[in-house]
Amino acid sequence: MVEKTKICNFYLKTKGGTVSLEGKSMYPALKEGWKVKVVSEDASNIKVRDIIVFGKEGLTCHRIIGKIKFFGRYYFIQKGDNSSMGGIVKGDDLIGKVTEAFDEEGKNINISECLKADNKNMNILAYFYFIAYLLKRFIWRDSTNTITRFARRLYWKFI
Repeated sequence: MVEKTKICNFYLKTKGGTVSLEGKSMYPALKEGWKVKVVSEDASNIKVRDIIVFGKEGLTCHRIIGKIKFFGRYYFIQKGDNSSMGGIVKGDDLIGKVTEAFDEEGKNINISECLKADNKNMNILAYFYFIAYLLKRFIWRDSTNTITRFARRLYWKFI
């Protein structure tokens, strides 16, 4: 989770900036207390394994594990490296892409090391997760639906 400050998301989305990380969802790639530089990026340019910042009210920093274009709109399947479950982010909620990371002392961290991910076939499995999301959202609106829970568990076991 990114520090909840009074940062204007619109300004951050258009001009970029630096935000402090709060929480352990991206550990070990990014650690709590570090700062990340966020650069405005179009949703079409985001790739699997990129780390993005997104949100409407509070900001979140997670890795992209899948990207889908559905009826002309982009959707991202995101997940914290230290999280067992992920979620869907609309392209409209994208604030920007993380390009640099700095530790507590201000020392630049090699972002290419942070972008490495061992997960193979992330995009294929992301489609499975997205289908489960659509089923839950539009067909079975109950989040406790057995099929949706099974689909989520099966997806995360493969990743």
